[in-house]
Amino acid sequence: MSSTIALISSAVFDTLLYPLNLVSNGTKSVSNIYETIYSMQLVILRQNIAYISICLYLLWYIKAYLSKTDIIAKEGSLMHKMLDKFTSVHTGYRPTIWCFPAALNTIFFAFIQRCIKQDYVREILKADDGGLVAIDWVNLNAPKKVILIVFPGLTGCSKDNYVTHLVDKAVKEGCTAVVMNYRGIEVELTTPRTYCATDTSDLHMVVNHVHDKFKEHKIFAVGVSLGGIKLGGYLAKQYEDSLISFALIVSAPMNTIYSCEELEKTHNFFMFNRHLSRSLSRYFSKYQHLFEADQRYDCAAIARVRLRKKILYFLVFIFLSLTV
Repeated sequence: MSSTIALISSAVFDTLLYPLNLVSNGTKSVSNIYETIYSMQLVILRQNIAYISICLYLLWYIKAYLSKTDIIAKEGSLMHKMLDKFTSVHTGYRPTIWCFPAALNTIFFAFIQRCIKQDYVREILKADDGGLVAIDWVNLNAPKKVILIVFPGLTGCSKDNYVTHLVDKAVKEGCTAVVMNYRGIEVELTTPRTYCATDTSDLHMVVNHVHDKFKEHKIFAVGVSLGGIKLGGYLAKQYEDSLISFALIVSAPMNTIYSCEELEKTHNFFMFNRHLSRSLSRYFSKYQHLFEADQRYDCAAIARVRLRKKILYFLVFIFLSLTV
């Protein structure tokens, strides 16, 4: 028993005298003490930052978790009658906790989502002004008499992953699917006229063509981003005369100008705007020769633009000047 107490006392005494022994051993040992203390402080600081970040993220998630979902529908319409069946309307939206922010969700799933390749049957439509529009068909001999038309985003086409996934869903449900590619995308731009969010003439042509080709089929439509704006414009103009039975508009901005301004902010510029502006610049540069003869356009200035909003202004101006 006495030997055990002696060992403990010796250990405590050595611990108390350890810093003095280090000092007596020279400045090198003292510097080691400072380095050890500094490294411990860094570890504690990193842990605190991690804890604070986790807490802020959880508070952000709780805010999104408690937010209510609003669905606006005309009274007496089919959507209004189905409101009671949508549990998210009453319980609120419950996002995935590990990836709930919209921007993070978009970026993350772009990497982990599997790529689907579709064997399209291409058809080229010619507009009244001579412009060409390519549409890509899948599952033409589908058992169900339902056709899904997909309208991609600003620089999208039938090969984009989010489009092929929509097409794949339609095919698995036994439906025919067709994707509209805008002028100059997947087909040469033959006239000095691009596509525009406010113009629905090409979309109208595609819908009429699909209806004429399959008159007994119901037409469903999905518009994503720019495609959603165009689809919404078509439905607003045609209203009861629309040939589309059901439509879904995804991620379409209610205020395009405000949306462009948001995309030009720092956190969105590098994630989205940079890619979109470069894609639009490549699109214009590819067909620059069609606009060089018109003195109203400064083609060199358009080619140098790196902001999505400015490029859109140029494309809209080109479209409007050719339709007036």
